[in-house]
Amino acid sequence: MNIRKYVKINPILSTFDQDHRSVVSLADYVPDPDHESQFIPLWEYKEFIYWKLADLKDSVSIVGIVWDDDLISQMFYALVLPPE
Repeated sequence: MNIRKYVKINPILSTFDQDHRSVVSLADYVPDPDHESQFIPLWEYKEFIYWKLADLKDSVSIVGIVWDDDLISQMFYALVLPPE
């Protein structure tokens, strides 16, 4: 499924874009306090895409979708912290 066909806003990161794959390990992802139960450790997945929800004081709030090896998708929320 081409998720970009349905979501008209460009993602800030997509592992389907080869140029984005190299920056995945540079970001620090933590649970969003408003959606803690929907946090997924992105480093455990090969394929994901996410969009910015809001710029916060010390982070960026994101929402996205991960796909597991069986191509089952799951929505997640997280905060992206700035590089140290």
